[in-house]
Amino acid sequence: MAAFEKILSGNPMMDRALDHIRMGDNVVWQVSELDQFRAIARDFAVQAVRDGRDLIYVRFAGHAPLLEPMEGLRIIPVELSHRFETFTIAIHDLFYP
Repeated sequence: MAAFEKILSGNPMMDRALDHIRMGDNVVWQVSELDQFRAIARDFAVQAVRDGRDLIYVRFAGHAPLLEPMEGLRIIPVELSHRFETFTIAIHDLFYP
């Protein structure tokens, strides 16, 4: 995949408004309710799997999951530590063991 490659978000209106998300983009959402983000995350995940991209959901929160298990999605639970360094090392070790 080329840097800055345009990808589909699973939401055609958002793709048009943003001129797509590009590989490497950081997207930040401010929502009033978690369900608002859950819908966006689900659409993105379904599109990513459909497009054959590797999709990893690192789950560390106590709320209901944002994504349910699906073919092509890897869900990795990580213990949420209130010590930043412990948490970041756990995330790092997932990808660079």
